[in-house]
Order: sequence, then structure tokens, then C-alpha cells
Amino acid sequence: MMIQKEKYLEKGKEILKSLINNGCEAYFTGEVVRNKILGIDFNNIEICTSATPENVRSIFANNRVEVISDGLVKLYFGELEYLIGTFKEEIRSESRKTLQSHYSKSLIDDLHRRDFTINAMAMSHSGKVTDALNGYEDLQKKRIKAIGKPKLRFNEDPIRILKAFRLVSELGFKIDKATYSAIKGNKQLTTVSVGVMAEELKYTINGPNFRKALAYIVDSGAYRRIPILGVEFKRLNKKYREENLETILGCAFVLNKGIDEDFLAMSNNVQTLKRVVDLALVTPKSQYDTLLLFNYGLEVCQQANYVNVLLGTAKRKSRKIRKEYSLLPIKRVCDLTFKGEDILKLTNNLDGPYIQEVLDEIIYKVLFNELPNDYDAIKIFTVGLLKDKGLLLTGAYRSSERSAFERPSKPEAYEENNALDYYEEKSLPLSKPVEETSMQNKFEEYERRLHEKDRQIAELEINRLEIELQAEVKQLVTKNLATLGELQNADEEARLSLEKAYREILIKSNPKYKKLKEKNDE
Repeated sequence: MMIQKEKYLEKGKEILKSLINNGCEAYFTGEVVRNKILGIDFNNIEICTSATPENVRSIFANNRVEVISDGLVKLYFGELEYLIGTFKEEIRSESRKTLQSHYSKSLIDDLHRRDFTINAMAMSHSGKVTDALNGYEDLQKKRIKAIGKPKLRFNEDPIRILKAFRLVSELGFKIDKATYSAIKGNKQLTTVSVGVMAEELKYTINGPNFRKALAYIVDSGAYRRIPILGVEFKRLNKKYREENLETILGCAFVLNKGIDEDFLAMSNNVQTLKRVVDLALVTPKSQYDTLLLFNYGLEVCQQANYVNVLLGTAKRKSRKIRKEYSLLPIKRVCDLTFKGEDILKLTNNLDGPYIQEVLDEIIYKVLFNELPNDYDAIKIFTVGLLKDKGLLLTGAYRSSERSAFERPSKPEAYEENNALDYYEEKSLPLSKPVEETSMQNKFEEYERRLHEKDRQIAELEINRLEIELQAEVKQLVTKNLATLGELQNADEEARLSLEKAYREILIKSNPKYKKLKEKNDE
């Protein structure tokens, strides 16, 4: 959502005036004041006031007011959002630990409880600045300094450690010596929820001075208390090169051997990142065959290769991947000249899972050049495939075989060369009711035998496919384990992980293993 900053600020001034006209004090504070002084853009407007949340609701009765936390609400003016916090004062014991926080009528009380001096300045609607903690001086010196005793500040709320790194990344400032010393000695960062941590780190990674912030994160030892991303921060700091958020997350997840959902939420393209990580984990040496190229696509394959290059498990193969991808007969399912609706035309619009099964077989044949991507050629192949599956076809292609979806309506369907001949005929004449019952029993027995035969055939087919799949998986795993060292020294866990991943990919992408997928889903 793009916001015109001048409109955003002017509406904020109107809010201040409305609060003042209702007998309250009100000021801009935090980022908007700091960045206005620096002459740079701001993203959010925060207001501090003597008005309580109830006062705010009453004054802005025609606007949406959302409670964020105790003493903090969000006020909406159309697409514009404003954080409005009530002045607070913190009462401390002699040990300086916060015992109680309550509303105050004093702006100075409120400024003293904030995190850093450069965030503790207030500005009136007319532009007059209140600076009780020398924040302006620290802005001039480009210094990030904690208010009061830094150790106490970070113990009160350890997320302030990450906020310090974020300010470094956004502003390019240095951290005050005493403040930095308190950061290095603090072990409370592990108590911060991963979701809150991820939000701060996203701003830090996207900041224009991330490299400087990264050096602080690693040098201070804070990276050890940051799950998932901490290891990647250490690797990146050691051999820095500018990377985007998606690449950093991808490397972190691959090093972690799996995706963390809380940190995944930082991504701007969750589904693509998941596929990149999946592919990078399965093929650490970036050996992409025809099926992988088709199923994952060019962009994902190139990104997965880049992640593995950064992690030292593969060589850069962008040109090779692009060339091999360009040689694919089809790049997407929609590239087929014969579509799903064409299959429906051949089966009197009979819907069912067979459509996807047929399409998968067509795709497989076309990808491996066993079938040209030609409408007529695919149509002929599909007709044969549908006949083999026992599906009714329309017009000249109608199958002479009984449809798998049909049951014979009359006993006469079995009269010619029927399989009931093996039953011993009775020599004694039967009355009509007894004769009908006997025939019905024979038909039921025949149906039962047919079903049993089908079951046995299906079981044999599953066993055969399982053997073929295991052989193909072992061949692919053996090929890729080269990146982990000599085969005989390969870690058993790594082998099993690769086998599982390849098994899932082959079952999903190779049509001939569809029956195994169906069996697993049962």
C-alpha cells in the first residue's frame, strides 16, 4: 500500500490538534520525528498523548480504533494508520527492575521509559521538538545509545537488541560503546518469540546498511541466540556478498535441513521459496534431469543451484540449466497441443481422476520424446490409452470393451463364451424360481472371482512398481552422493534423506508410479 507521506503527516497533525482541542497533550514521537530531523523518509507515525484509549475512542468515535496493547491503540483514517500511546511512567525498585507501569500526565516520564535516545524525542504539530535525553546530539554523532543503564534496558525487553541492529541497518549508525557492551553480555535474546524476532530481522536484512549490522550481530555473539538464521549470518559475514532476503532465507533453511514456518513468513514469495529449498536439499550438486526441470521450472532450478553454490555443494550452472530447459519439448502443461477437454470429448464428458492420469502419461511421453507434441499423434495415443483403461469412447473411437464404469445390465452379456461353463450343470429340471436363484448365485460368484483376480493383478503390479522405484531411487541417490564424499563413507542419514526425497519426487512426477501414490494416500 503506497501512502503519500505529506498527506500522511498532515492528517497526523489534524489528529494532534483534535486531541489538544479536547484538553489533551499530544505529540509525534519515535521514527517520524527522528527521520524528519534527518531529512529521510518514514514508514510509520506514532503519537504519544495524555489521552487514555477510552478518550481516543470518544474523540474519534467515527473512526475505527483497534486496541494493540495496554495503553496503545491503532487509529484508522481510510488507508492511513496511526499508533497512539498514552503517556506512561515506570516505577522501579532499588534494583532498577520495573515493578509497575501506569498512565502518566507527563511527556518527560514517557520519554524516559523508551529504548534509545534517538527514538525519545517528541514533536508538536507546529514542529517544535522536545529533547530531554540528548537524542538530537546522538543523531548528529550518528550514534545509537540506550536510555539510562543499557544492561537494564535490554533485560527489560531483549528485543531491543535486535532493534539496535535494525537501526544500524536502516541508518548506518554505530552503536554506543556502553550500549554495545551490554548487548555482548546479554543472554536473554533466546526468550524472544521467533515470530517477533523474524519481524525485526526482516527489516534488518532489507536495510541499506545490512553488512554493517551483520558485523555487529556476529561480533557480539548475538547470532548464537538467533535460531535458523544465526548459522547463515555467521557464514555470510565470513564471506560477504550482497544477497536478497529470499536467498538468505533459502541458505538458512538448507543449512537447517528444513523450513521453519515462523521464519518462512518473512518471505515475499513463500511458495517459490519452499520449492527452491526442497530442490536444493534433494539435489545438493544441482544435477537436474528432465523431470526436475519440468516440475520445478527454470527460475526455481536456477535459484536452487545458486543456493547450493553459496553453500559450496555445487558449481554455478545457470547457462547449462537454461540451455537444458530450453530443449524441453514442453515447459508447462498448458504447452500440450492436446488438452484435458479433448480427453473429455472422447469419453462423453465423463469426469474423474483418470483425466489427470492420462495427462501425466502424455506429459511423460512427450518430455522424453517418446511422443511428439502433435495433436493427432497425442489423440491416437490417448485413444489407445483409454481403451486399455476400459473407458467408453465416443463416435468412431468407441471401445468394444466393457467400460470400467459400467456393469452388465442383462445376463445375456455373459452367454457367448461365458466363464460360467466351468460350473457343473444339474441333470434334474429346476423350477423357474429355483433356476433364477441359481443363475444369480453363479453371476455373483463370477463377479467375486473377477474382483479377486483384479486384486491379485493389482497387487503384483504394485510390487513390480515398488521394485522399479527402489532401483531408480538408488541409482539417483548413488549419483548425487558424490557431493558428500566417497560413497562408502556417506552418512546413512544423508542417504536415507535423499532416498525419501527422490521417492516422493518420482512418485509425484512419473505417471507410471501413480498407483504407488494412490496406495500411499489410502
